[in-house]
Amino acid sequence: MDNETINLNICKIDDDVEKKLKSFKFLRKVDQSASIIVAINNETNDVYLESEEGESVFRDKSLEELADEHIPAFMPRFVVRIPRIDTPDGRATYPLCLIWYNPQDSKIEFNMKYASLRPILIEKLNPQKMFSSSNIEELTDEWLNEEIGL
Repeated sequence: MDNETINLNICKIDDDVEKKLKSFKFLRKVDQSASIIVAINNETNDVYLESEEGESVFRDKSLEELADEHIPAFMPRFVVRIPRIDTPDGRATYPLCLIWYNPQDSKIEFNMKYASLRPILIEKLNPQKMFSSSNIEELTDEWLNEEIGL
């Protein structure tokens, strides 16, 4: 019986992406919400941030808009989101949330790559809340609020 070796390449986060993740973590100028979408180049295993018009931070876009416009239904992604939550005493809080979108019909290879990236993102971002979903239709602000406990 031959011993098989499984070669799982660990994803690489370059300095530029790491700086953007760190600066997002300490983002202070948020009106309603801010998000970044973390993806992996499946050929090179490099981690990158989805962008729109050269900006990697999506401001004041609903989770539904992000899912519709920037998250492929068949590919895993991480959404790092800072939603605005108004408290009963009139203050606003901005918890850092890590959402792992992990579709069931995605290739196992892709799921494994994203699973290997998850603890790295948790270490670098130290999110207050973490959630996962395998259904793109579920990614809504209402769903996130329910998950947060509002």
